[in-house]
Amino acid sequence: MIEVYDYRYKKEKIIGYIDGKKYLNKKKKLAAELDGREYKDNKGNLLLILKDDGVITWPEGLVQGTLKEGKILSFDDTLICKFSENKNEIYDEFGSIVLKLEGNAENLNDSDFFGITAYFLELFA
Repeated sequence: MIEVYDYRYKKEKIIGYIDGKKYLNKKKKLAAELDGREYKDNKGNLLLILKDDGVITWPEGLVQGTLKEGKILSFDDTLICKFSENKNEIYDEFGSIVLKLEGNAENLNDSDFFGITAYFLELFA
């Protein structure tokens, strides 16, 4: 299980956990999950879709952004955040650490990055 720490408020605090493709709140209760390339809340409601070409859409098909080479970009190609797999960190558009992952994170891939940011950073909420 990977611990997720929030660095956005100049204070490191644990905000949740990652257990495979499941995202847990700080009480270790299921909050969301990644089902293939579909991001769903804890009730199974589909919230975001990551298409094979990296396009991120709402279930209705409206494009919200893209995922390219460990970076999430808005629909107008503005950087939202980027993933540094070797350091287990997620950076905001200014290069500041916003999330730190502690645990066995070396096997995470781009679709995992999509799910992590969708839940912990409320991507396109």
